[in-house]
Amino acid sequence: MRIAFLLPSLTKTAPIIIAANIIRHIKNECENVEVFYFNAEKGIDIGVAATQLNFSVPFSFENFDLLHTHMFKPDMYVMRHKKHIRCKTVATIHSFIKHDVFNNYSFPKNYLITHSWYKALKGHDALICLTETMRKYYQSRYTSQNIFVVNNGIEPESYRDEITEEEREALVTIKKNYRIIGTTSLLTKLKGLEIIIPFLQQHKNYAWYAPGTGNLSIILKKYALSAGVSDRCFFPGFKKNIAAFYPWYDIFAFPSRSEGFGLSLAEAALFKLPVICSDIAVFRELFTENEVAFFTLDNVNSFDEGIKKLEAEPQKYGTNAYNKLMQMYTAAVMAKNYLSVYKKIIS
Repeated sequence: MRIAFLLPSLTKTAPIIIAANIIRHIKNECENVEVFYFNAEKGIDIGVAATQLNFSVPFSFENFDLLHTHMFKPDMYVMRHKKHIRCKTVATIHSFIKHDVFNNYSFPKNYLITHSWYKALKGHDALICLTETMRKYYQSRYTSQNIFVVNNGIEPESYRDEITEEEREALVTIKKNYRIIGTTSLLTKLKGLEIIIPFLQQHKNYAWYAPGTGNLSIILKKYALSAGVSDRCFFPGFKKNIAAFYPWYDIFAFPSRSEGFGLSLAEAALFKLPVICSDIAVFRELFTENEVAFFTLDNVNSFDEGIKKLEAEPQKYGTNAYNKLMQMYTAAVMAKNYLSVYKKIIS
């Protein structure tokens, strides 16, 4: 097989990391694997030949059997230049597009992006969703295309970031006085992080450590201040070495309102952390009640009960989630499943 990947850039974001992990594991199983991208920001080493394209200029991909796109700009490129592309195309849908776009942009930009993206996806020969929940969500919109399911996977060996001495001192100080609820999410409304603040009001022995940035960061800080818990809420900003913080957490919280998969959930499982997550269909599909604790969205009492479950048996939850991860959600498993899908599309 000869596979081309079309990416918006080589910047270190979740979809690009996923693509890089697929490439790393399939390149020796294929005749040729190459990457094409648009934006030239400094990025990650993708491990194969990479060529920058001009969005306005068509490229035939005639030397490939399949073109695999990720994210909005590549999907728009396929729609714009479809008649010039000489191979089959498939797109991975990384999120519930409407929820994701409306969370990040205001009207009318969010409306235009969403409907343009929906239209662009119809131009592909096949689509790939991250979960069965997502496939069911999209199947009524894309009735004429095959929709496959491939779970995301992480590369365990890649999570070896180092913490700085300044960061270590700050975390040691926090740990002396509190148990740490950790998050690694963007600070946006979609992530549901505000539930942690009323929990802190009721539990003086907990602090919240929240590396990341987002359009809700100022609101979260004001909420923590008005709730009287700002001294136990730590917002250190964006961290490149995010993996270095997981071992410092006592509990990992992932209270998202919507997720296509939730890589942070898999990452926390890698570190055998007891995890509390929102009771949404995607998370129910990925993990069981013996592996994580679920809570009802916007219900502080439910969140409290979930934490109590984890406190009672932290090692059980951490170990069970880790075992599920290693069985089903590693990059090697993901790449094997992608290869199987590629063969079906090409044939």
